Amino acid sequence: GESNPILVNALASVCFQMGMAWPSIFKTTWKLLLAHDWNNAAMAAGESLWARQTPARVDDFKQALYALADAEKPA
Repeated sequence: GESNPILVNALASVCFQMGMAWPSIFKTTWKLLLAHDWNNAAMAAGESLWARQTPARVDDFKQALYALADAEKPA
């Protein structure tokens, strides 16, 4: 139900790499995403096995989540 292109592109990249079942593997990150807790979701992803295996992709994902957090800050 999300239409923000930053989030859509970030999630598409994650799904492409890890498949559609990744939320069942990275439950904490998924829970934080559902809560729109972008900064903590980025931190959780950065501390995951995924980050140790493919750090560049996780860094891209984290940057997208930080961009979402910045975009939602009150002006």
